[in-house]
Amino acid sequence: ITTTLPNVAEAVRALAAALDDGRAESRRFVLDVLQRLGAAARPAAPAVARVLRTADANLHYPAVSLLQALGAPSKEVVPELVAALKGPNN
Repeated sequence: ITTTLPNVAEAVRALAAALDDGRAESRRFVLDVLQRLGAAARPAAPAVARVLRTADANLHYPAVSLLQALGAPSKEVVPELVAALKGPNN
């Protein structure tokens, strides 16, 4: 996937919104696409962090892996990470 397309920012916003889909298969696909986009996916970090609050533990590792690849956590991501650590899914 090339990250030089002019519509990457718009695609990242749409992908971040798609993470709210209730289907694990959809979320997993979106996480994979965002991973392939690399640093261009950084604006999706808060939505990726919210995946950690889901009951589907199979999505947690891909979400954490993506957050790590995107770089240092932003102020929007840290509260989600703390909530996930305190949550009932641990």
